[in-house]
Amino acid sequence: MGFLATAGLSNETVVNAVIGSYIESYQYHERFFRKVREWYNLYRCVYTGNKPPFKNVVMLPLLFSACWSDVANKAAIALSGPQVIEMDPIDPDAGPSAKRTESLINQQFLDAELFEKMLDFLMSADVYGTGILEYSWRHTVMPTIYRQKTLGIEYPIKVDVTTFDGPDIENKDILDFIPQAGKKSIDKMLYVHSKCYKDLDDMEEQNYYSKQRGEEPEYDEEALAQLKNQPPSTQTMTDMYERQHVWRSWTQYKAEKSTKYSKPVELITRIGLVPAELAPDGVRFRKMTVANRRVAISNIPCPYGQLRKHFRTYCPMPDMHHFHGPGKVEIGATMAASANKLVSNRLDVLDLVLQPAIFASDQTELDTQNLVLWPGRIIKVHGDTGDTMIRPMQWDLQAYPLVANEVEAISRYIDMGTGVQRDTIQGMLSGDRQTAREFLGRMEQARTRLGLEAKLFERQVIEKLAEDFRILNRQYLPVPKMVNLIGSAAIWDPDTGQPLPPETEQVDLSDLNMDHKIRAVGASNMLSKTMQRQDLITAMQAMSQNPMAIQTTNWLAFFNKFWRAFDFNPREMMNVTMPSTQAAWGLMNEQQQIGPQGDMLEQLAPGILGQQSGAEVPGMPGLGAGLQINMGQ
Repeated sequence: MGFLATAGLSNETVVNAVIGSYIESYQYHERFFRKVREWYNLYRCVYTGNKPPFKNVVMLPLLFSACWSDVANKAAIALSGPQVIEMDPIDPDAGPSAKRTESLINQQFLDAELFEKMLDFLMSADVYGTGILEYSWRHTVMPTIYRQKTLGIEYPIKVDVTTFDGPDIENKDILDFIPQAGKKSIDKMLYVHSKCYKDLDDMEEQNYYSKQRGEEPEYDEEALAQLKNQPPSTQTMTDMYERQHVWRSWTQYKAEKSTKYSKPVELITRIGLVPAELAPDGVRFRKMTVANRRVAISNIPCPYGQLRKHFRTYCPMPDMHHFHGPGKVEIGATMAASANKLVSNRLDVLDLVLQPAIFASDQTELDTQNLVLWPGRIIKVHGDTGDTMIRPMQWDLQAYPLVANEVEAISRYIDMGTGVQRDTIQGMLSGDRQTAREFLGRMEQARTRLGLEAKLFERQVIEKLAEDFRILNRQYLPVPKMVNLIGSAAIWDPDTGQPLPPETEQVDLSDLNMDHKIRAVGASNMLSKTMQRQDLITAMQAMSQNPMAIQTTNWLAFFNKFWRAFDFNPREMMNVTMPSTQAAWGLMNEQQQIGPQGDMLEQLAPGILGQQSGAEVPGMPGLGAGLQINMGQ
């Protein structure tokens, strides 16, 4: 076994260190892991029991609707804008550097498919109570064939092309992340375990391209050769069979195992501190990986330049004692199961009423096997056909309408527990009569709770993930790096008010090494677009009545938000320089000049037709001067 796999230790020592702590942690969380299977099936409306052919089994989408409405709202709040985070410089002179770094990280979020992956992350947090995200630096190189033509002769050439080089994120399945027992947060844990499945050929190919780039291979080659002759252990197969009902994991593994030429390998990685005797090189914060629970394939110091586990977690409703928080499906699981049972029984009763069971005398010469009814059918019997010989079963339907009332009550209880109200958050009609004021009050309360969960998501994940990306950039990003300024920073510098040049900016080590305050911008999107438009129009009308408000307002910033609220691109709608009062007057027609707008300009700058742009009036600067002040002139 090579040094990369054991770092000077024996294979048995590394395997015992990883698998021993893994089993201990798994047994501590085993009760929770058993429950998550039920939650997932309840969310997906999957019935796993035995269904008799004459029984109705209905799975109401109460939790499915609540989870997706919650995810959609949080994604719209935190991730719908063109930029996810902003950076405020700690040093006033570092404003341009902060904007360059901000644009770099926003672009890396886009390259890492942040929006698409965060949908699964937020849904995992709702279904299981905790979402788990792993971040790393990924450098992927693939061979590509190009065609060239020289002296009229066309020929192919093979070139290695870098398809991805930057920070990346990956969602972890709740059953594939086993934290240390008894700890609430990852940073307080000594170690965590991560489990995944890879193909052996992919691992060998990854090593090959690492050596081609002159980098240290990720896995020990001698250990990979040993894996070819060692199938997965019995315990590995047992764990996989226990996950049969969780189709997202079981079917994937089963398909990969049954595919011709596939070679799936179970990898269990332990990230964290180890005892000093397990760190011969003196670095206790290590990343140790064992394949198929038998072969150590990697035992290295943590490759990232920070002493923390490279995972981020999010609990929308955190528990004050435990790592796994209560999810929205857990809160409504028993109520949703009861609603499913009530509706299924109601349909069973309706079936019996529409096709009732029949009592028939054994003295009646009747072929009971053909006693199947349809409209207009005639059934012949010998003898009297009174109620004493044959009659249908009678049903008491007094309790039948009560089922709808109970399901409605259960739905309200689920709304209370999840905080996802049907009328205010899910956009569904409510059966209650209520005034507009009552509806707005309920919406405000619902959005307050939703806003708390969204703000927690931004604090725990978005802002910290941006900081993680910045640290990874300091360690791995090749510089100089060319970036395009995006978002509001592409129009003007909000610190100075001056327009920024349109050319591409260059990020270097001085930008990466600076510390800036990272701030998620999603909280400003709490209001819907319609409410934002109404508020902006109201604010503009109010400011137009106050000359001081006109002079002190940064109109570039205001109209940047104004056009974005109407889903217009500010770059297309706005000029780089603001028009003066004289220019504004010149753009008006004769009716506008004598109308309310002309009166307002005349009141703000009397005699505007005879004054120059930016002229002042006694006691109050002209409107044009006020605009020039806001432009930083």
